Amino acid sequence: MKSKRKIATGPEATRQALHCAATELFAQRGFKGATAELIARKAGVNKSMINYHFRGKKGLYHAVLRGPVEELVAEIERTGLARLEPEEGLGRFVELFTGVVEHHPRFPGLMLHELLAGGSVAIPEVLGCLRTVVGTVAGLIRKGIRLGRFRPVDPYLTHIGLMGGLLHFFITAPLRGAVLAGFQDAPRDPTASKYAAHVQEMLLRGLAAQSPGRRK
Repeated sequence: MKSKRKIATGPEATRQALHCAATELFAQRGFKGATAELIARKAGVNKSMINYHFRGKKGLYHAVLRGPVEELVAEIERTGLARLEPEEGLGRFVELFTGVVEHHPRFPGLMLHELLAGGSVAIPEVLGCLRTVVGTVAGLIRKGIRLGRFRPVDPYLTHIGLMGGLLHFFITAPLRGAVLAGFQDAPRDPTASKYAAHVQEMLLRGLAAQSPGRRK
């Protein structure tokens, strides 16, 4: 006979309920639109618990946004991404980012609202992590250029293009199916892993140095 799963109670359950409710509401409404009252109501707890556990709504917002970013940095460090060969490292980064977003599906919406608000609320809290991400990707691109395997592109512009494409895929998910349905030859809505493979191929083909025999 299977034992019944215990439902968490107490302070940790309250903290988790607030975190989950805030993640959804911040992704939908942004920092200003998701009031403390709405978050507490959705979490089923007293509003004072936000101050108790997170020192206010801003502290809760920081905690929500830090989670996915810190997880991505932890994965970058765990896999030793910066030490890999440039092609492998960039391909692996696409996989890691996709995996983090699948684990935190509200992350793209959170970032979109934060950027539309000017990045002033939570970006300073995660600036170090974001610099680690940018520095790792740019470093892999520079390594590929130095080894003669990549074209002499701007590493930072390449990073912007890469991240823009990845975030766009997840942000447009609710709309994409309806748009593609209007084209008879359009593929079925791709999975995240299929899109990641597409991005890997496009990125590495686009970066690949042209062999001397093919130059005009």
